Amino acid sequence: MAEYKSNVQETSATTGTGNLTLVGATAGNRRVGDAVAVGKYIPYHIQASDDQWERGYGEYSALDTLTREFVMESSNAGALITLPAGTHTVTLPPTPDLPVRRGYKLVVDDLLSLADAVDTPLTFNWIYRDTEGLMGSLTKDLPVPAWCDFIRVELLLHLQGTGTGDVEVVITDSGASMGDNGWMHRLYPAVDMTKNPTLHLVHHRMSTEYLDTDRFMNIMCKQSTGAVVTDIVNTGWVDVEFLG
Repeated sequence: MAEYKSNVQETSATTGTGNLTLVGATAGNRRVGDAVAVGKYIPYHIQASDDQWERGYGEYSALDTLTREFVMESSNAGALITLPAGTHTVTLPPTPDLPVRRGYKLVVDDLLSLADAVDTPLTFNWIYRDTEGLMGSLTKDLPVPAWCDFIRVELLLHLQGTGTGDVEVVITDSGASMGDNGWMHRLYPAVDMTKNPTLHLVHHRMSTEYLDTDRFMNIMCKQSTGAVVTDIVNTGWVDVEFLG
């Protein structure tokens, strides 16, 4: 989870696109190491000596060292800036800056079977968008960056099958069961599967505080129609956005 601190600003003479070496606080401000423990994730803003700029999240990975792990926006079209020789200013914003929308959108475009009354994690098989390259392979485990405090999740599923019964959907920590309830739990009673219903869920600001250290989440589904198999069909998708 990212940490936000007031009056933290240092200078750096680092060049290139690598880790920042911090060399001392500016007048009236604190050093990063005075406010943040080693190993913590923090937001940062770099104002380079040539007026380039970069805003993102990184890890205070060692004393006076800040990694640049995730660029939210920059004067280099959203990529790492190449720092020239000179003195640069590195500032920690005191509060989250949430409007920038980055993340991934994954699609279910093949039949996925749900046995009756069995907790089943959704497995996504197509990447529509992945702005940060987090999805090394498609899986049921959805990654959340270590720096991220809040996420927005939108889910749409088209169902088909036989029978009428309840459908449950839970967004939860990886490895948890539906009984754990998770961040968001929705129960749709008496759903008629023969009418090819659509489920649409939106959670605008979910805290990542309760994620395990592996930082993965699952979307769990269960149906209780009494049918042997119900299928989630194509055009199902999940959209995950990182809010800071």
